[in-house]
Amino acid sequence: RKVEFQGDRSTNPQFELDKDAHKRVLPFDRYMDLIETGRADNDAYITAYNSARNIAAFAPIMDDIGDIPGILCAGNPNLKGMLWIGPGDTFTPLHHDLTNNLLIQIVGRKRIVLVSPNYTPRLANDRHVFSAIRDLEAPGHVAANFPQVASVTSLDVVLEPGDAIFLPLGWWHQVRS
Repeated sequence: RKVEFQGDRSTNPQFELDKDAHKRVLPFDRYMDLIETGRADNDAYITAYNSARNIAAFAPIMDDIGDIPGILCAGNPNLKGMLWIGPGDTFTPLHHDLTNNLLIQIVGRKRIVLVSPNYTPRLANDRHVFSAIRDLEAPGHVAANFPQVASVTSLDVVLEPGDAIFLPLGWWHQVRS
């Protein structure tokens, strides 16, 4: 089955804002070959933005994910999960979500930097849910351009296979696989 993913993201520093320009489609087996045999990078990532297109492609495996009663129910279209699949070194810039999320790591690792919504006035929220501060871990760039961030406290979490983290609505986060 064909799957949609976000491709060639490293060519555009605004890839999150320009998601439509980065839509790519491949048969799932070729996509998996691409991320398993290619170099690890940020250029082939199935994200929540691709979920609507991928519902049919992933339908045969969604029951394998299982249920978390009241939170994630494979048989209930309103409580189903969204798969994020990509190689190592994928990066999602600093942003906040408009819903509560439960992130469950199945394979690999993700490092998440979290910042309370209490710090929103200091985080250069420039467009919708995004910050002009793409990466809190770019200290020279952040210190020079966003000095107000020096007083922001962040939490650093590494998810291992089988771990889960609840991301409340409005909490800022950036993610590295």
